[in-house]
Parts: sequence; C-alpha cells; structure tokens
Amino acid sequence: MNFYRNISEKILGRARKKAKKVEKDMNAYGYLALCIFTAIPLPITGAYTATLIAWLLGLNKAKSFVSIAFGVLIAGVLVTLASIGVMKVLAIS
Repeated sequence: MNFYRNISEKILGRARKKAKKVEKDMNAYGYLALCIFTAIPLPITGAYTATLIAWLLGLNKAKSFVSIAFGVLIAGVLVTLASIGVMKVLAIS
C-alpha cells in the first residue's frame, strides 16, 4: 500500500511543481482554457477530465465548477446543432 502511495505522491508532486511554474498565467487564462477544453465535444475532453485537470493544477473549486459548467453547456449546444444539421441534410424529420 505504501508503495503505491509513494509513487502517486511522487507523480502528483512533479505535476504540481510544473504547474507552479505557469501559475501566474494559469490564474489569468486557466479557467477560460478549462472552459474551452470542456466545450470541445470529443470523448476525452469532458467534465470528468476537466475536473481532474482542475484538481491537479490546484484551481479554485467554485471557479472551476462554473468554467466546466459553461463548457458542458457549450458542448451540448454544439452537439445539438450538429445533430439538427445532420437530420436536415438527410431529411429525417
């Protein structure tokens, strides 16, 4: 058990150390980037992954939640518009 804990702490420590280097830019653009990342309707760019990224980078929970929520909303609108467009092109409805 301690073996896995040591490995995970080492990996998270390195990730957080790298994140500290760009912390100033992250405060200014991190939440916008998180929103854009979540808004891209691809399989890996969803709310769960964005939440993990926010946690790894140590971002504010409330601001991250709002940013991710807007990203999910934008992704939903994009997928809906794409679906409606495909249905119209195929004359399904």
